[in-house]
Formats: sequence, structure tokens, C-alpha cells
Amino acid sequence: MTPHKLKIAVVIPFYQKEAGLLRKAIKSAINQDYKCVMDIIIIDDGSPAPAYPECDELEYDKKRIQIRIIRQKNKGVAAARNLALENVSSDTDYIALLDPDDEWKPEHLKTIFKHSQNFDFYFCRHIRYDKEYTAYHKNLQHLSFSKIKPIHNTELIQLKGD
Repeated sequence: MTPHKLKIAVVIPFYQKEAGLLRKAIKSAINQDYKCVMDIIIIDDGSPAPAYPECDELEYDKKRIQIRIIRQKNKGVAAARNLALENVSSDTDYIALLDPDDEWKPEHLKTIFKHSQNFDFYFCRHIRYDKEYTAYHKNLQHLSFSKIKPIHNTELIQLKGD
């Protein structure tokens, strides 16, 4: 598939006490080098700092990118992600999860699609700005996945199933 025809849903569960973080996450998604159709689904999980102001005045290609905000009473991050997944359109090719306090590098999707063709699932290594690995990364080595070569701070993991 050519990039513009590929459709990716970006799921962002949102609950923040202070404004500012979500905007950075959204900008990192809409500024990807890999130009595809993108449906950004933000679930405002009863956040004290509402999601709507974070999306005001963002500049992006509205023909290619849609941003939807769905508000619910606070039910937690898992319920927020599940609600977003229930709202993914049937013509979506891939789903990407992005936390509201994280940012993707501009080459994130391009790198994933270049190196993960024919895979149904991927993990990427989380690296802090201070270059320390998180506890998640340290625990990843204990999982029984087969590792694929690391690329640009992204480690693709192939899950072997039936």
C-alpha cells in the first residue's frame, strides 16, 4: 500500500492534571515523515485539564488527518483505550497506541513500516530523554518473544503464534 492510502488510527487515552502534554503528543503524530491517512482518537477520561484546548489551533492536513475527542467519566486508562478501539473505523489498516505524555520521533511510523512488513504486532523501545531505559525495557528481555534487530532506537519483536 502507498502511504497516503494506508489508514492508521492513533489511540490516545487522556487524563492530565495540567495542560500542555497532549498537544506535544498530537503534534508528534501529525508531523510524521510517513504521510498516511490518520484518525487520531483521543479519549478524555474525565480529565481535570480538558483535551479540547490542547487541540485548538493545531495546524495539520485536514484532508488526511482527523482528530476526534470522545469524553467519558473517569474509568481508567484501560477503559479509555477500549472505548477508542470500539470507535476505530472498519477501513483502518493499523492501530497505534500513543500515551498523552509521550512523543514519537518524526521517523517513527516510517521506520516501523519499513522494517515490520508482514507483522501483525510491534513493540517499540521507550527511551527517556536522559537516555536511561525504563523498567519496561529492562523487563522486556524476560519475555519469550523473538527479537529482531534494533533500528533507530526501535526494537521490533516478532510474536510467534499458531
